[in-house]
Order: sequence, then structure tokens, then C-alpha cells
Amino acid sequence: MSIRLDGDPRRDKILHAALAVFSRYGFKRASMEDVAGDAGISRPALYQSYENKAAIFAALAVALGRASCDAAEA
Repeated sequence: MSIRLDGDPRRDKILHAALAVFSRYGFKRASMEDVAGDAGISRPALYQSYENKAAIFAALAVALGRASCDAAEA
């Protein structure tokens, strides 16, 4: 599934990594370090894009909802 958020490649990369991390560990056990590692960026760089894990999860939910709507329309 293609996940996009406002066409920002850095955020797209983070969301793809977050999806993998949340799927692997669940929200509670996942860490910002895990997401940053999967995205191939540093943790401080991750914090430049998202305030915390909850913000990433919320953005991921919006992106997945958008992707689902796009797929339904197609």
C-alpha cells in the first residue's frame, strides 16, 4: 500500500518505517529509536518531523485512511 503525507519524502519514509515498527512491536513497545533506525535517520532528525510517537501514530492513521479511500475510489 502506498502511504503518502503531503508529498513530503522524508515523512513518507518515516511513515513506512513506523508502519513496520508498529506492526512488529505494537505501539506500546515501539520506540522513537526503532522508527528512526528503520527510516535510516537519526533520532534527533526524527524529532524534527514529529514531536513524539503518538504524533507519528496519528499521522500514520490519517495516511492509511487516505490510502484506503484512494484505493476504494480507484
